[in-house]
Amino acid sequence: MRFSQASIVRNALLAPALLSLIAASVVGLNGTHASAAPTSLAQDGGKPDKILRRNPRTGKIDTIIGVVLENSLSEVKVDRGGKESTYASSEIVGIEWGQAPAAFRDGKTFATRADHENALARFRMAAGDSDARPVVQADARLRAAEALLAWGADDANRYSECVAEIDRYLSDDPSGRRVPHARWVKARASLLAGDAATAAAGFRALYDSGVVQSAQGYDRTLCMDAGLEAAQAFLAGDSPNTGTARELFASLEVAYGQAAALEGVGAEERVHLLAGQGRAAVGEGFCLLVSGDGSKAERFFQGRLSGATDNPAQRFSILYGLGLSLIAQGKYTQGLVELAKVSALDHTSRDRKAAALVAMAHAAIKLGTADAPALAKRWLTTVSTRYKDTPAAAQAAQALENL
Repeated sequence: MRFSQASIVRNALLAPALLSLIAASVVGLNGTHASAAPTSLAQDGGKPDKILRRNPRTGKIDTIIGVVLENSLSEVKVDRGGKESTYASSEIVGIEWGQAPAAFRDGKTFATRADHENALARFRMAAGDSDARPVVQADARLRAAEALLAWGADDANRYSECVAEIDRYLSDDPSGRRVPHARWVKARASLLAGDAATAAAGFRALYDSGVVQSAQGYDRTLCMDAGLEAAQAFLAGDSPNTGTARELFASLEVAYGQAAALEGVGAEERVHLLAGQGRAAVGEGFCLLVSGDGSKAERFFQGRLSGATDNPAQRFSILYGLGLSLIAQGKYTQGLVELAKVSALDHTSRDRKAAALVAMAHAAIKLGTADAPALAKRWLTTVSTRYKDTPAAAQAAQALENL
């Protein structure tokens, strides 16, 4: 098995500590812009929608019963028994449609069972059901794209199909509340398909929308996370753009820090923001790695290790970068030790754990011990089976073929 050192470093950088992308869809979130007359409730058989809203004052999740009239980036309008109420879209946590086609309900069941093929078929059927409300059709279209993203772990051809499905969703409902999420899904699909340049552009555009432009309806934290993904992807392509990556890392370190210091930020959200700040703060080390200066990168990561004891995401990012910098200098045994810590203990990023295992396989083969092929095969197989939904999976599969 042969590895390209530059390729290992670039591909290994595709290991961010992500938000859980699919978890957001499990609770039934949806964001579409459409209008429906109040009479639609009677037409649907009298069952209303259930809207989950986070009270901006108390933080408590309230349940609102009514008919959704508008569900856009700016606001959500609900008919509550003849009285119209309007809420900021940022307050809406999720919507459960009161009436939906049987295909939609079946699609949710199949998705829960991880039967992505059948989930896709049912959601597409619901999306094309002219008897369904437009908001439900749009939600079905987005769920079809999410099914394709999940299915891509077993069939990489589904990623391009996912992108096409998202494009259709965005064309049909360009001002829907879940447009930012849809754009994230599209960029993630490109990343998993191995198109780092397209992914970088997609994530960067999402970052610009919510952070640079502060567009209405774009969650700032989501968009900062997208910026972090963009920075990593800019380093991982065939033509790394360290200048843009450095710019993003520097801006994000400030933005995350400012957001974490705001009053009223919940404890869980603050932990997430500080994790993002910590990862952005060590981005320079990965820029040095891509530039080919393993020795300077090693000193950079070593110098920041002691200050990251209270920030797990930052600490594992440092250990990961340190391992890569040691391998880049031919210090394979030392590099294996640092990467093993990440693969065994990192609870903050599946992507990074998978990338660490692939890098470990590379180091083992380079080290040339008698058990190296067996170890490399074990680690690569783990990535191909347990972490097949990560960017490192494609590299692991290719390496296994060459082993």
